[in-house]
Amino acid sequence: MYGCFEIRQLVVLDCGRWIESLLEQSVKALVLRCWGSLGYLWELTEDSFMPVSSELSDDGAMLTIRIAGRFDFSAHQEFRKAYESISQAGATYVIDMHDAEYLDSSALGMLLLMREHAGGDQADISISNCRPQIKNILKVANFAKLFKVE
Repeated sequence: MYGCFEIRQLVVLDCGRWIESLLEQSVKALVLRCWGSLGYLWELTEDSFMPVSSELSDDGAMLTIRIAGRFDFSAHQEFRKAYESISQAGATYVIDMHDAEYLDSSALGMLLLMREHAGGDQADISISNCRPQIKNILKVANFAKLFKVE
């Protein structure tokens, strides 16, 4: 195990010397292949790393969505599934950004879509545990007027 990645060694017949790096957005798998003179293929793949995870409180009134790593368009399907899993009117949403390292304009758009789903101006949404650079992006975008930014 290497961080959140698993390293596997595969034997290959062809021996070439080159490195290929590929990020597959649809399955969020980082594949690093390195064929060396010994004829081994080292494959680095993501080990069940999920940039978005969610937890619903026992009473179903509060949904906590945790963001890890990059919060960008590659996380849009997981993020949408997380907040659409709750349809209770008046629910409280908490976006925990403790492990988020990056936020871009598509993430801002996803937050706005979630706000609409949650009831617009009546939505109770907190964005918490932000790193200073993420908090600054939210401040510049005036998101403190739409969300509780902690």
